[in-house]
Amino acid sequence: MLAREYWQEVLKIEPIAEDAHRNYCLLLGEREGREAAVKHLESVCQRFPHHFNLNRMRYDWLLEDGPGAREKALKKLIDIHPADAWTRREYALNLAEQDRLDEGFQQLDEAEHLEPAAPTLWSTKAFLCKKAKPLEDARRALREAIRSSVDFEHAIFELFFLCVNLQEHRDALAFVEQELIRQVTFGNGITALR
Repeated sequence: MLAREYWQEVLKIEPIAEDAHRNYCLLLGEREGREAAVKHLESVCQRFPHHFNLNRMRYDWLLEDGPGAREKALKKLIDIHPADAWTRREYALNLAEQDRLDEGFQQLDEAEHLEPAAPTLWSTKAFLCKKAKPLEDARRALREAIRSSVDFEHAIFELFFLCVNLQEHRDALAFVEQELIRQVTFGNGITALR
């Protein structure tokens, strides 16, 4: 019996077992392709339409399908759990990818009410600002992300990426160094700065 068949047996007993679906989809995707895994998750989500994590798993498998396909999945996640800040931030990024920045900023406002101190809120805002072209707003948002967590490497990399001259690089370096002194770090910020 193949491992996939064992997971099928588990799913007969526990039809909403997330780990079983995750492993079954990985094996199904290896054997029959990504589309087979997506089809499996779609049928599971039709059977359990209000199960947030199964719908989230389905969204993860749609990452290659473009922003339109992902948008439908994100709307479904918002319908299920309107107070999930991650979904709101992800939807803002999706809308920005489709050049619908005003709608993206609206979703970001919703996310800010839900998790105002999340470093990812600020990095998402930076992405939208960068796309809208106010680079100073993007840099300001990235500084807020770093103030929230100096170990948020992505924000450090992006901040330096947005520097256009030597003085801006020096200012960014000084800012990150100050935050490393001010905050407790697990070393990721130091590694990113290096």
